[in-house]
Amino acid sequence: MTIVFGLSNIVHQLISRTNMDRPTIDYPNLSYLPREGIQTEGNNAWATRSLFLETAKPEHEVDARWCLSEHEVFAHDKWYPSAWMVYIHAADEYDALRKICGNVKQWEHIKKFLDKWRKGMFEMWCAEQAYIQRSQLKQRLMDGALSESPGYTAAAKMLLQMIDGPKKVGRPRKEKVEPSDDEGDTARVLKFRE
Repeated sequence: MTIVFGLSNIVHQLISRTNMDRPTIDYPNLSYLPREGIQTEGNNAWATRSLFLETAKPEHEVDARWCLSEHEVFAHDKWYPSAWMVYIHAADEYDALRKICGNVKQWEHIKKFLDKWRKGMFEMWCAEQAYIQRSQLKQRLMDGALSESPGYTAAAKMLLQMIDGPKKVGRPRKEKVEPSDDEGDTARVLKFRE
């Protein structure tokens, strides 16, 4: 009984400490890193695995800049911001890459690395970013449509298109009727028209 209590007490302390000390990071407004990218010490190669806490070698974990988790992670007596959160709150992929590593070529290496070591993670980031952006756009359109400011009718029409799908334009196509086995009058008329 005391072991369970002691364990739950430790877990409770960790959770309460984690929630109290968790930093508030303004992910959409993070500053860009230098265009040179982030290089490893010694060989001046671009950092890929060593950028992330979960994939860095044990001797490089302290130097990691990000974590791959959905939220910040506390390790080595400091908080590691989430690269996932950076990506989904960025305006687009370029905005995210400038915040995460700073360099386009290094970003391509990171994407290959993520595909190799964390299958589907980058696709998940992209999908979540798209959902967030669609939701924000829809909210802005709804606010504009309800405000009755100039252009509110256009916003309302765009909302309708988002909900109902694009309006079909032009004359509807005629469905082609296949003749049946019956060689009656209908079949003869259809053959005559062809």
